[in-house]
Amino acid sequence: MYGNTKRWYNNKDLIVEGEKTNFGYDNDLLGTAAAVSKIIVPSKNAFSKYEQILELTRETIKTYDKKT
Repeated sequence: MYGNTKRWYNNKDLIVEGEKTNFGYDNDLLGTAAAVSKIIVPSKNAFSKYEQILELTRETIKTYDKKT
């Protein structure tokens, strides 16, 4: 384990990303995380949906720790 991969080690992580971002796809950056969930948002003009994205993120966080 090296560099920033320690950040993910054994954590449950929630990532909000643009639909074309593919953060962590096809690499082992998130490989040491206990769990990873993603909220996919529009790749363009996402700020126009800010309130909806924020609400979805808050609702997801409320239930995230309850998931096994």
